[in-house]
Amino acid sequence: MVIGLCAGCVAILSTGDTGSDSPGPHVTVACRDWARERLKNPATADFGEDWAQDLGAGRWRVTGVVDAENAFGATVRAEWTCEATHAAGETTLVSVSVDG
Repeated sequence: MVIGLCAGCVAILSTGDTGSDSPGPHVTVACRDWARERLKNPATADFGEDWAQDLGAGRWRVTGVVDAENAFGATVRAEWTCEATHAAGETTLVSVSVDG
């Protein structure tokens, strides 16, 4: 199922249950925030498509791309990956990496 969100018009793909109770969109927002924190210039972050995958047992993997300025002021595209857990309404970071 693909869900369109318009905060930059992002597509979220989930391989798990995508009912109204799916935490996928919440996990994606949290993972974007954690990925943004690792950029040289977080205020310039422009996230592209994201994919949220339900790994089961409350674990999620979110991958995507982000365009942001580097230390020299040039806009570059980076791929990012985040793994998180979601339980009792709370999302907890397991790992995040930004390559690019």
